[in-house]
This record gives sequence, C-alpha cells and structure tokens, in this order.
Amino acid sequence: MMIRLLVLILLIGSALSGVAQRSSNPKVNKGLQKVQSLANAGKTAKSKKYLTKLASKYPDDLAIMNKQALGYLNQEHYKEAIPLLQKLAEANPDKLTYWYTLYDTSMKTGDFDQAKEYLNTAISKVDPDSDQHNKITRDLANLQFAREAIQNPVDFNPVRWDEEVNSAHLEYLPSVAIDGTVIFTRRQNGVEDLYMTHRDTSGAFSTPEVIDFGNINGNVGAHFLSTDGQTLMVSIDDPRKGYGSYDIFYTRKINGKWGQLKNLGKTVNSSKSEIQPNLSADGKELYFVSNRSGGMGGTDIYLSRLENNQWTTPVALGPNFNTALNEESPFIHPDGKTFYYRSDGRVGMGDFDIYVLRNEDGEWGEPTNIGYPINTETSEGALFVDIHGQKAYYASDAGLDNLDIFEFDLPYAYRPDPVTYVLLKVFDSDTDQPLDASVSIVDLGSGEEFKLLTSSSTGEQSQILDTGNSYAITVMRDGYAFYSAHVDLEDEASAEVPYQYTIGLEPIRVVEETRKEVKPEPILLSNIFFNSGKDILLPESATEIQNLVNLLIENQSISIVINGHTDNVGSESDNLELSERRAKAVYEAVVGKGIDQARLAYQGYGESVPIADNDTEEGRSQNRRTEFVIINE
Repeated sequence: MMIRLLVLILLIGSALSGVAQRSSNPKVNKGLQKVQSLANAGKTAKSKKYLTKLASKYPDDLAIMNKQALGYLNQEHYKEAIPLLQKLAEANPDKLTYWYTLYDTSMKTGDFDQAKEYLNTAISKVDPDSDQHNKITRDLANLQFAREAIQNPVDFNPVRWDEEVNSAHLEYLPSVAIDGTVIFTRRQNGVEDLYMTHRDTSGAFSTPEVIDFGNINGNVGAHFLSTDGQTLMVSIDDPRKGYGSYDIFYTRKINGKWGQLKNLGKTVNSSKSEIQPNLSADGKELYFVSNRSGGMGGTDIYLSRLENNQWTTPVALGPNFNTALNEESPFIHPDGKTFYYRSDGRVGMGDFDIYVLRNEDGEWGEPTNIGYPINTETSEGALFVDIHGQKAYYASDAGLDNLDIFEFDLPYAYRPDPVTYVLLKVFDSDTDQPLDASVSIVDLGSGEEFKLLTSSSTGEQSQILDTGNSYAITVMRDGYAFYSAHVDLEDEASAEVPYQYTIGLEPIRVVEETRKEVKPEPILLSNIFFNSGKDILLPESATEIQNLVNLLIENQSISIVINGHTDNVGSESDNLELSERRAKAVYEAVVGKGIDQARLAYQGYGESVPIADNDTEEGRSQNRRTEFVIINE
C-alpha cells in the first residue's frame, strides 16, 4: 500500500514542516540548510550522516528533532520517530500537529493504547463544541474499532491479476461481465482511458485494447459494465458534451462493438460532478456519486429510477448510505439486495473503508464494515463482486509503486445472495437465422415476471435469476410456436453453472391441400405440473396454460392436439390411463379459458414413446411430460 502510505506521510510531513522548522541557533540553521542541500543533490547518505552529526552536537535543538522525525517518517521508521515526536510534543504541548502525528505513528506500530493516550491529550486541548473535537471523537471510535478488527481479522487472500492487465501504469476499477468481458481503467501520463479484455474459463486474459469513444476531450473516468456485458456507463469530464465537470454517458454494444456515447441527460447530470455510475441488474435503478446540493455533505450517493423509459430526478440516499463526509463507489450486486460502497464518515479503520448493507423486506439495514485486513488504516477503493458473490475485485498498490488489480475470496459474512443467469440464443429452426423474440420469465413461486427481447442481430439475451426459486421461461414470436423451459434453482449450488438454451423456434405452417402433409413435430410444455400419480393441474401450471391460450388466439387457423406421456414405473395400462387423464386436464383448462373445444384434442400415450432412458431418475423425469402438436384446420 505504498502509494496510500506516501500520501499520509506527505500530509504529516507538510504539517511538521511548519512547526519548529527554524532554530534559535544560527549555526543549527546553517547546518540544516546544508542537510537539505545534500538531500536535494541526491546525496542522501551524506545528508543523513550530517544530520546525525548535528543531532549529536545539539541534542536538545527542536529544529533538528523535527528534521530527524520527518526523515524517519519518510523512511517508514516509525519506532525511531516516536521518541523525537514525544520531545517535540512536550516542548509544544498546545500544538495539535504533534499529538496527531504521534497518534498516527503509534497506529502504524500497532500500539493502540499509546495512540489512545495521544488522542485523549489532543481532545483535552480543543473546544468541546468545535469541529476539531468532533473529529477527534470520531478518531477515538475508529481507534477502538481498529483494535478489535486487527485482533479479529477476516480471511483475506488477494491474488494479483497477470501482466496482460497489470502494467507499469496504474490499473483500477475492474468490472467483469458474465460472458468474460472485463473493462478497467488505466492511467498513464496523467490520462485515464478504459481498456477491454476477455477472460476465458481458465482465467487467462486477452491483450487489453483501449476503448475508442471517438471525439472525447477529457478523462474517461469511473465506469459501469452491465452484468450481461451489453451496456456501458462512463463518467466523462468533457465540458463540450456535458453539463458540468463530470457527466454520466452511456453506450450499448452493437454487433460486438460499442456504439456512440450518449449523455444521460440533464435530469441526472448537473453543473456539478456526477461520477461512478452503477446500474441494478434489472436496469431500473441508477446509483451514482455527486457533490451537488441536496446531500448530507461532502460527496453523496444518489439514486435515480427508470420510470416510463425516463430517469427520475435523483435523490440523495438516507443516513444508512450517506454521512456528513464522503461516500463513493456504489455497487449493488445483481441479487438486488446487497450494496457495497466506501465512506470516510463512518467508524472504521480510518480514511475510506468499504461497507456492506442489505435490503430485507424492502428496507435497507445498517451498514457493516467488511473488516481488516480488507480495510486498513489507509484508504480502500471501489469493490466489484462477481455474480456468484464469491469473488471480489479491487485495486491496490500492495507494496508496489503503482496500482494493480487484484481478486480475493469474499468472506462468507459479506457475500450477497447467490444468483445465476440464463443465457438464451434464439433462431429459426428452418433457416438457422437468429431471431428477435419476446421472452417471459416467471417466478413460479411469487408470480413475478421479467419481460425481455432477444437481439435481432444475434438472437441472444440473458437474465439474472435468484437461486432458491423455480422459473418458467417462454420464448415467443409471431408466426412461430412458442418454446417453454423450466429452470429449478432450489439448490444454491445450481448458481455456479449458468443455464444456456439454444432455441430453434418452429414456424407455424399453413399446409396447402395440394401439398403432402408433413408430420408435425411435438412441442414440449415444460411448465405443466402434476403431483405424482395424479391428474390435477398444480397452480404453477397457470403460466403454461395461458401460453397455449395465447397461441390459439393469435393463430386462428390452427388447432392443437395435447399429448400425455409417462415413465415406465407401474403397469402399462395404468400409465396409459394416467397419461390420457393428464392430457385431458390440460385440454379442459384451455377450453375453460374460452377456446373453442373444436380446435383441441387430447391423447394419452402412456410409456410407449420414451425420449430418455427409463433406467435413471433423470431419464424418467424427462419421459413424464406433456406436449402438443399443431395441426391445420
């Protein structure tokens, strides 16, 4: 964490440089000038040797002690600095700079008791109603937290990404999509750009390429990559194209390439800075950071919602998120319930720490610090958590001279709910050409429905799904028979492998009398459910029944035959009877929705037409099915 540490040392050094810098002894001042001249000339060893000689000759001179203390701090020799700082503080008891430097330095050495004493001394010297008093009170709380956190560390195993991504420049803010797309920020020569790479299943990266957004005159800052890898939001400080110093822009991928950047509009963007966008998995909630008015102080996290295809006026989130100081780097996990961000206004290790909070029954709870050594006494950056909630990605200097990207296993206590996704690819079964189609995904427990559209160019679409539920998936397009699938995510382990469906939609054919009739192919009804050995439709079948009804309403020239099938458990005659009763139950449900019974028929086949091996439970499950075939009137 060298970069962060150097920042802190520079701050302390700046404070000390203005205290006791000159001696009352002209010879000492002349000697200190020589020490500095040698240092400026790069003669570090000689400078240090001469300073030691001065200290030996004038052991009680405060200016020499001040110079020595600065040198030790710059070299991270904290234990050597403390005795000198103590003498300086005792000689200048009303100088808060020394007491605070002693506090910071004692924290570096892990001496929490001594650090607390120094803070107590400092707080005794300030007005109880002052901002300084409030700050020291907060630091005392941070000290107590840090003591307990260090004594109870969380598991932390950061692994540095390889040299394809990490270079001699600064890399940070990684985002990872479900298709392996990775976007990160690289800063070189003071300029920020976004780079894109692809990570394969073995963990290897392709050579990163800069994303060219065209005529952009300014830094391309913090970004957001959607979980499906198709939407990108970016903070840009180009005043020619925005309303303020930083505005949020967005683009979507078209035929594998990013389209033109578009400003999100003046409802979201203002004359102030809008940065670090983060979009919920359903695309309906936009979180970002701004220093605009209306917040609680410093930078705050704001929320805008997508309603009627328009973004609402952003609102600063409440005290569970924001404080009087600074909040940054919002990240809502695809589970929609777990939120990560960083703040320097809450009790923690000090400076910016990472926090997590959860939504229970529609209400956000209290934030929780994710612990040491993920959080340290210096500032922690943005956190990105993968779709499964197991891996976290962040940037760190980790003892190096520049920021690099790392990943680590997120401790269980701070993991989100597991989710997975379904990836659909739809095509015409006759021509193999991709199709744009409407997709309905229904949670069979709650009845909640997600509506999607596949791409006209690729026929692809994806959707995040919570584990612990079962879903009915229906793919529809005018002129085609619908396709249905059933996804059972009752077991959380099922989240580790996404569900991929390559779907060939069958065109609905009108067969002319002069043509030879083609035998229709059966279409599986994946979401028709019965209890074992029973013929009463379960409530979860309602979605599939409505799909059949809609198909018949929208295609008045067709009729259907509903077929029932069983496995081979039990007698052949019983299975034949059960399959017919089940087919009849579906028939009656569709007729009950107003479809003319003349357009429907039903038939049971028992165990006579298996599609899988009846020697396994998986095979028997596939054989227990309901289908339909389309016929022409």
